[in-house]
Formats: sequence, C-alpha cells, structure tokens
Amino acid sequence: MISISRINKAYILSFPDTNRFDIVLSKELEERINQFTENGSCRLVLNLKGIHFIDSKGFAMLVRVAKIAEEKKYSFGICNVSEEVKELINIMDFNDVLTVFSERLVAPC
Repeated sequence: MISISRINKAYILSFPDTNRFDIVLSKELEERINQFTENGSCRLVLNLKGIHFIDSKGFAMLVRVAKIAEEKKYSFGICNVSEEVKELINIMDFNDVLTVFSERLVAPC
C-alpha cells in the first residue's frame, strides 16, 4: 500500500506496510504515477523509510520515474534510504540516476 501526503507542490509517497520494494509495489506505483506527473506537481519524493530491499523491478520503476521527472522538468528523489538500500544503489551503479535526500523536503521545487 502506498501512503500519499502533499506539502505545497510536493507529493510524498511512503510505503508503510512493507520492507521490500518489489514487483507488487512497483505495479501499484506505476498505476498511480501519472496522477502526480500531470497535475502540476513540481516535486515527487519517495520516502523509503522501512524499505530494506529493492528487487530488479523496483529499481526499474525508480529509474523510470526519474526519467519521467527529467522529461517533465520536475524534481524527483528518494529519502530515508536504509544502509542496505544505499549499498544496493551503489552495487547497481544508480548513483547518477537516483537523487538521495537525507530529508523528504530537501528536494528543490
């Protein structure tokens, strides 16, 4: 389940009921992502608090969202990233693709 909150023009998406960003969560995010990219939001932050593992489908979705954000010229980042996920990001060499914020509101609008 995805929890959504809005602060000014920013959408913060959290995943409180899981510790894995996998194909199931990716499909749910894919179903909802268009509502954020088409309504004038300038900032989208995925709060990964509690997420300790991301599978290949999860990373594919994160990269897809980052590319959509770049095309639409809005800010996208992830925050509250666990050490396990940071290690996966490094191993997968996604440091240049995914912007990691220490706090959810750091992403500039």
